[in-house]
Amino acid sequence: MRKEYISILFVGCLAVLGLIGLAGWTHAGGDQDEKAKAEIIAVVDKFNQAINAGDVPGSVSVYAQEAESFPLFDMKFASMDQRVAAAQKAVDSGVKVNTKRNNDMKIKIIGNTAWAHWTWLSSSELPDGRKSQTAGRTTFILEKREGEWKVVHSHISVPFSPGGPRREP
Repeated sequence: MRKEYISILFVGCLAVLGLIGLAGWTHAGGDQDEKAKAEIIAVVDKFNQAINAGDVPGSVSVYAQEAESFPLFDMKFASMDQRVAAAQKAVDSGVKVNTKRNNDMKIKIIGNTAWAHWTWLSSSELPDGRKSQTAGRTTFILEKREGEWKVVHSHISVPFSPGGPRREP
């Protein structure tokens, strides 16, 4: 009985040590996490600043070339080329946007992969002078490549309003 107890205790200790080691391997922690979080916040802010300036190339520079996105109001994935063309068309038509990120960003980092999500409030003005405000949420999946965080997937959404206007997929 005593040998079985010692064996069970030994295996249990190994399992706990293994989990601690795995947690350390998948999660850097401490200063490294804070540095990575600051880098990710800088990517998000670069994206928002470029959008507000009407700088389409600047806004997409945070994305990996093969990134997929689930953009605002579209019910399907868009390629990067489609996303750039649509954004440039809006800018060229005179649409002005001012998006402010709320102070609620959450970031999770595991190794060279991270995800960040936050809410925002956007004011826009159409070429005909009509103005609107939209609140929404953005989620970025990022991957660290050659020392730089790149967005590999994004999802932008606005609250659903039953009975309100709806764009068909």
